[in-house]
Parts: sequence; C-alpha cells; structure tokens
Amino acid sequence: MRKQMAEIAKDEGQAQKYASDAKRTAAHLVSDNMDAQKTAIEAAEQALTAPMIAKIADRLLREAGFVSETEQQAALQAAQAQQQREQQAQAQQQAMMQQQQAAQEQQMAQQQGQPPADPQQQGGMQQPPM
Repeated sequence: MRKQMAEIAKDEGQAQKYASDAKRTAAHLVSDNMDAQKTAIEAAEQALTAPMIAKIADRLLREAGFVSETEQQAALQAAQAQQQREQQAQAQQQAMMQQQQAAQEQQMAQQQGQPPADPQQQGGMQQPPM
C-alpha cells in the first residue's frame, strides 16, 4: 500500500512538472509570436521606406525556403485543380471505354442474330443445296 501511495505521489509530481512545463512553453510561444509580429511590423515599415530592400529580402526568403501563406494556398489550390482535371479525364476515359465495350457487345449481338455470311466471302467451300 505504501509503495502504491509513493508511486501515486511520484506520478502527481511528474504531472505537476509537465503542467508547469506546458505553461512555460505557452508563455514562450506568446512571447515568440509577439516578437515575430514586432519584427514583421518593422520589416513592413522598412519596406515602405526602401522598396528595393523589400525585393531583396523577399528573394532571400524564397531562396532560404520560406513559403508565404498565400503561396501555400495557391499551391494547394493548383494541386486540387490538377487532381480534379485528372479525375475528370479518368472519368471521361472510363466512359469512352464503356461506350466502346457496349458498341462491341451490340455489334456481336447483331452478328449473332443475322444469318451466317456467305461461305465464299469467308473463303470457305460452298455446300450444294439439298
């Protein structure tokens, strides 16, 4: 029983430590977000005063691998549009194949429903009438 109580106390201590760590991390995130916003505002201010620097900064960011939210959304929309086009093309191809199959089946049914073709036309020998 004492061992279980000690384990529970240990687990509660760990839980409190994790909760404290989570609060500290949340506080750091808020601080980091505020710093990022401040930096963004300063960058925008500089971009307005020196537009050439903004172009250079944009290029450096892109070369470093930065992708803006707008570019991410545009890329996602382009990918979705491409996927839709591919699905439509696949559906059209499938419909064409079904039409061809139906036409072939209809042709076979017509051939089976008609009297046999003249054997001379098929290269066979003609049987005398009875």
